[in-house]
Amino acid sequence: MQLNITTDYAIRIVLCVAIQHQASAASVCLAMGIPLEYTRKVAHQLKEANILHVDRGSHGGYSLARKPEDISLFDIVDYMEGTTRINRCLEPDHFCSRNGTETCPVRKYYEELQSKFDETLHSVTIAQLTESCG
Repeated sequence: MQLNITTDYAIRIVLCVAIQHQASAASVCLAMGIPLEYTRKVAHQLKEANILHVDRGSHGGYSLARKPEDISLFDIVDYMEGTTRINRCLEPDHFCSRNGTETCPVRKYYEELQSKFDETLHSVTIAQLTESCG
């Protein structure tokens, strides 16, 4: 499994804004190595997710919509990816092409892995990441 580049960019944007407290698209672009138009596109998605505030205009820029300790990696990854489920059978509808959701011996291991994955993403906050940046 690999996160989409857009999700990676979203995490970088949020981290950069948290470090700078207020950041322009240009400063995020330079600091994080993300193309300017892509930065704007992803920032708009993060605004829709109530993770960023986006102020337009000559004095505009980005700021966090919530405290850094209230934004987890799960919040960003789940929104940007659309799902964090590692297999289709773990989605809410429990879809299985062979109708084996309840009896599949592999699914229980998927559930354990999914639980650990979700726990880890929930446990890492933007505040913790900014502290790691020094």
